[in-house]
Amino acid sequence: MGCGRRLDRDRLLPCVPHEKTLNRFLDCTRAVLAHAGKKTAHEIFGAPDDRKFQSCMTLFMLAAPQIDVFRHALDAFYEGQADVNTVRLLEGAA
Repeated sequence: MGCGRRLDRDRLLPCVPHEKTLNRFLDCTRAVLAHAGKKTAHEIFGAPDDRKFQSCMTLFMLAAPQIDVFRHALDAFYEGQADVNTVRLLEGAA
């Protein structure tokens, strides 16, 4: 990911949805992952939603690193690259 500064996870925790919402979000992310290797994020979502998906996966990966599905989505659709703009915004807020 290449983050120069360590992000304060406590500041990111409010970004993690309530458990019921999180479970739905995980189900949706897994449904997208079912298309990995068959379609690109752009083919699934179109623009600019493909970038929004990368940003969301980055945010949740950083806020809840114990949940590996977010990292898997970045690996599958973005060659493991976190969204640089999201990381910059979060580093600026830290």
